[in-house]
This record gives sequence, structure tokens and C-alpha cells, in this order.
Amino acid sequence: SHADFTRTGVFGHSMGGEASPLAAQGALRRGGYGLRAMLASHSWFVGQDSLDAVKSLDGIATMFTSCQNDGNKAVIGKAAFESCTGRPNVFANLVNGSHMEPIQGGRNNAFDARFLACTVADHQPSCDAIFTDRSAPSNMCNKQDYVECDIVAQ
Repeated sequence: SHADFTRTGVFGHSMGGEASPLAAQGALRRGGYGLRAMLASHSWFVGQDSLDAVKSLDGIATMFTSCQNDGNKAVIGKAAFESCTGRPNVFANLVNGSHMEPIQGGRNNAFDARFLACTVADHQPSCDAIFTDRSAPSNMCNKQDYVECDIVAQ
């Protein structure tokens, strides 16, 4: 078994979530990394650089996750989602929860993993769980309690 660097993804949580758009932007500019996806989990987005970076993520899939009780991070994450040029693009803001939801409940962890499996590895069952018809019970937006769950397809 070996690493396939023709199919890569960037993931970060908290301050790493703020850095993930910057890392993705850098990889796209340099080329040769096979970048296919970027996931920003509960991002701080305190710097303008990261918010600017999301505007240059053409050609890769993007996902932004947050929780209702995570201060203003959901509002800023939604703004990043709305200005992001990556497609498909997902925003998932869970009801309740906290900044450390991934280790204190983990309600969205399976969908984070499925997003990366779909967009990086072309794993069709994972794609179906995220991008299936929005009205389908199996769509991720119908599997958890979200304040908001928004999916922009290709």
C-alpha cells in the first residue's frame, strides 16, 4: 500500500480550520499536490487572509462545519461558505454543541469523513450520504439536528 498524492485533501479544526483554506490555496497555487478537497471544522477565522483564501478555491470541494453554541464562529463560517468558490460546497451548523464537538459528541464526524472519502477517494456510498437528493432521508442534512445545513452542488 502507498500514499496516492494525486488525490489529497486538507482538514483542520479550530485554528487548523482557519489554516486549512490557506493551505488549500497554497497547494492550488503551487500545483502538483492533487488537491481535491478542503474541510474547515469549527474554524476561528480571526484573520482576513483565510476569509480571502476561500475565494480562490476553484476546482476543489469544500466543507465548513460549526455548532450553534460556538460563539460567532458559525456566523463567520457561514460567510466563508457563502464567499467560497469551491464546488461542491457544504455548510453544516449543528444545534447546540460546542467548539470541541468533534471530541465531545462527534455528531458530524461521520459526515466529515464521508465528505473526504467522497471528494478525495470517489467513494460513491459516501457521496450518496452527502450529496443525495436533499429531500431524501439519507441526506446528511436530514440525519442530524442542524441550525442550518446547506449544500451547493457543482
